Amino acid sequence: MCIFISACNNIDTPLEKNNYNRITTHDELLDYIRDVSKTSAIFRLKIFEGKKIPLIFVSEDNFRDKNKLTVLLFAQQHGNEPAGKEALLLLLKEFARGGGRHLLANMNLLIFPSLNPYGNDNNTRRNDNDFDLNRNHLILSQAETKILHKLFSEYLPEAALDMHEYNPYGKDWLEYGFRKNFDVQLGTLTNPNISRKIIDLQKNEVIPYIKTSLNKQGFSFNEYILGGPPKIRRMRFSTIDIDDGRQSFGMLGTFSMILEGMNSLDQIQEINRRSKAQLAAVLAFLEYLSDNSALIKKIVLEERRNLSLNNNLRTAIRMEHTKLKDNLSLSLLSIKTGMDTTININNFHDSIAVKHFIMPPKGYLVSKSDSLLLDFLRNHSIHYQEIRNDIYGQIYKYIIIGKQLSIDEELENDFYKVEKVRINDVDNSLYYFVPTAQLYSHFLVTAFEPQSQIGLVQYDNYKLIVDGEYQILRVE
Repeated sequence: MCIFISACNNIDTPLEKNNYNRITTHDELLDYIRDVSKTSAIFRLKIFEGKKIPLIFVSEDNFRDKNKLTVLLFAQQHGNEPAGKEALLLLLKEFARGGGRHLLANMNLLIFPSLNPYGNDNNTRRNDNDFDLNRNHLILSQAETKILHKLFSEYLPEAALDMHEYNPYGKDWLEYGFRKNFDVQLGTLTNPNISRKIIDLQKNEVIPYIKTSLNKQGFSFNEYILGGPPKIRRMRFSTIDIDDGRQSFGMLGTFSMILEGMNSLDQIQEINRRSKAQLAAVLAFLEYLSDNSALIKKIVLEERRNLSLNNNLRTAIRMEHTKLKDNLSLSLLSIKTGMDTTININNFHDSIAVKHFIMPPKGYLVSKSDSLLLDFLRNHSIHYQEIRNDIYGQIYKYIIIGKQLSIDEELENDFYKVEKVRINDVDNSLYYFVPTAQLYSHFLVTAFEPQSQIGLVQYDNYKLIVDGEYQILRVE
């Protein structure tokens, strides 16, 4: 119920007030959420200065009940994908009017309606530093992603939803004569280091649940797939990389998914339907979480306990989508007839093949003089400590004996040939010890190993190879 009745009578979002003819500017967004936060005690607002990124806490008990799920919703990492932001403003309106309160009996919400204010106001994918924020979740060089991950580390939400829009109007697709025409696509976690219990629950239950919910409301739905057009390029599920929002949190045992609404030829075209389709998908996601909160909490806590104890036999650091099952039948829109047509796709890669595993060490040694690596650890809230003699056993360094260019997941990367050499003498005062027995277990191994296709070694500014020697040491 509203505390201030007059405020609730005038709680339409800026998009609604503009009659769906103009996208909400960032200043309008800030004004709106300030007004919404005054309507009920369930809201608490924080605005991160500098970028002026707003975070809305939604809770009936100010996050005191630890049996509830904590759920993170974040949108508009890409500024030219505004429908997720507009959908989250509509969600706030729903709560302000007293709706959705049954959800808050089982969960608390952390909501970032827009992570890219500059991109929103300038209709551009990237931020004001020309960075793609959804490719910045490993190195965290941008203020926006640092804010998001700091918040995650503070509250450790069990579930997360990263909201985007996909472009169905690519030149190759138009030349092919068909295109994807789904109001909403929803993507599961894909990296093979992530708990199969989480991935299977997403695939076998969440995907069908949300599809049924959206279809009943007149919205079309499909599991998120990339690539194509068929016969020209392969199609596959979404990336295994840990530098995007969904996967970076998934590597920490989070029930994390990605929502891709259908974008349009410009910002405003079909924005009414686009935003309401995303709102319907978010509500369906929250309904599923609410109905299954105890199960999800149990699975997430179990996975995070395994990570924290380093109960991992091995970590996959090189992988590739591959074809396992039969061909995929996909309903595509015929550009010529405007009718949905079933297309048989025989180059659909539905499975992940692991090309290289590594046994996780007890930990790593990081030079105290490497400010970039130390910033990496701090930005991710990764634990590290001074070295004590009882912490570790044998220390090894990698010698680089060769390098070849590799293309995995359509991305070029360096594949280093290495030789592991034992070190007898190390000056403990020069290094910090980074244990792998912590929440970031798989994440650390993926980031730190020199043969990882998605590790820090692929970023030139880290300068991890000096005179043929890899600068991060293994402790076994």
